[in-house]
Amino acid sequence: MGSISFIVPMYNEQKRIKNTVQYFNKFLRFHPNDEVIFVNDGSTDHTVSEIYKYRRFPKRMRVYSYEHNIGKWYALFMGNFLAKKQYCVLVDADLSIDPEIVDDIRRFLRPDVLVIGNRYGKFVSEVPIRRFVVSRIFNFLVRFFLRLPYRDSQAPFKVWKRGGIFDGVFYTMLEEGFAGDIEFIKLAQMEGVKIIELDVFYEFAEGSSINILKHGFEMFKAIFRVRKRIKLLYGKL
Repeated sequence: MGSISFIVPMYNEQKRIKNTVQYFNKFLRFHPNDEVIFVNDGSTDHTVSEIYKYRRFPKRMRVYSYEHNIGKWYALFMGNFLAKKQYCVLVDADLSIDPEIVDDIRRFLRPDVLVIGNRYGKFVSEVPIRRFVVSRIFNFLVRFFLRLPYRDSQAPFKVWKRGGIFDGVFYTMLEEGFAGDIEFIKLAQMEGVKIIELDVFYEFAEGSSINILKHGFEMFKAIFRVRKRIKLLYGKL
């Protein structure tokens, strides 16, 4: 079974990070080969001090910080190269998708496989209606313009093999914010990676740093940035 580095991007998560740290305190007791990397993406509150206050496994619950808020996928870029385990898993700071689900798929993980979550499968996930509508429109555009036949590119759960193909993908990426999801998946697809979409239960948590109107508009623009760049790199979609 592959060992895992859970990467948790964070920006001003002071109010929610305690529960996440306490969750991983319990999780790591029963998963001695795994680790958690908290990447502080320029928080201006006390997110980091909360982690130091409550963590129980300092060597396996590491914190990396930088001064300015850059974006979720820059944080994941840093987490990927700080990771020490075989596989990396993206999880949100609010644990909207339970990390325990990785135990069901560890034995299927391979160097040329990317696992992505799908919040709109067999499990009923409660999402605010406006967010749901924008997500479905965005997904339709991603499928149409980027030829990505997946139902949920933005789910905060992705599993990949550290090194090899995926290091190349990270070095190629330009998107540093939330639009990094579609660029990451598309580049992996173009490199011949097998992409498996896994139905997951998603529990929406209030307090998200995503502004559905502001970030939604930016992500719609990002579809065409990514499309243009893929065609420049590969000459095709």
